[in-house]
Amino acid sequence: MSSDFDNDGLPLPSRRTRRADALWDGFTTRMLADDLEHLVPFNRDAGWRVDLTLDGVEVAGPLAEDLRRRLALALPSHDYYGDDTLEDALAGFLRLTASHMVIHGRARFEAYHQPIELPEAYDGEPSETDPSQPERLNLGLALLDDGRVRHLPGLYWQAVTTSEGRVTGWVKVPRRSVVTFQLPSGRRRQIRRILRTVLTADRAAPTAHAVDFLRLGLPYSVAEHSRRHRTVLARVMAPLGYAARGLLTEETTTPYQVFRDIRFRAFQIEVRDSIMDQLNRALAEVSYLFGGQVGLHFNGVTTAGQVQELLEDLETGRRPMAEISRRALLG
Repeated sequence: MSSDFDNDGLPLPSRRTRRADALWDGFTTRMLADDLEHLVPFNRDAGWRVDLTLDGVEVAGPLAEDLRRRLALALPSHDYYGDDTLEDALAGFLRLTASHMVIHGRARFEAYHQPIELPEAYDGEPSETDPSQPERLNLGLALLDDGRVRHLPGLYWQAVTTSEGRVTGWVKVPRRSVVTFQLPSGRRRQIRRILRTVLTADRAAPTAHAVDFLRLGLPYSVAEHSRRHRTVLARVMAPLGYAARGLLTEETTTPYQVFRDIRFRAFQIEVRDSIMDQLNRALAEVSYLFGGQVGLHFNGVTTAGQVQELLEDLETGRRPMAEISRRALLG
């Protein structure tokens, strides 16, 4: 058997997949993945909401309530389904998708039909299979974790695991059922180069073994090593604006710290908007489940245009620095 396949006849993880898996080992990369979760405000009291349209027209009343409930059931979060509201479900889906899409380069989901309990007041058309009951199907999305998926072009296998994580078998996933979320190719390549450099820098960060150099009397300074490590990370992360919660900008001026915060907020919005565009395209493919083309749109969250205004305010001094910083961190 070819060395590209395991004993079960399944393709081994590609070199690209193994490299992407290794990125999770970096301290800074894990911190970035955590901070990517702030794509919408955590506090619902901030006044943001999700507007729902059907065939381009905003819907309300019982139809809207039914669609919002079904979409909330369809979207997976980090560790559970079935959020009470569409806003909570969509926020959880964004957090789950963003970390995989940025760190791994893509987030793959299996789209499937799941049965649902329809409201008692439902007055839809009876189904062909059971004239006494309407069709009880809804969309479901399940993350295809890269660590548990083998694939060749057009072919996918998902691992079947126990509660302890032990693989007991594999099931084939039809190609037409796989939905992929990813940034444009040029942006993916840029982020991949950044994260590989960050991983290398983290592996060379000061460790507890540094005291051995001091004990031996070698010309070594932990403070200087840490400073150079932070300098490398700050330069590499500049295109994303990420400052590792201030660790990479603690020796810089306040205006530059605010500039990095705004730039990272712009990157978060770029990721959020990309996920939303791709989610709406995926929902359009299953319009038959919802009686039309469903569209989800945020209302009351920070937009790319507002972030650009914050950059202009910073450059011109139109607003106080504290206000610009607060607005940049709101989400």
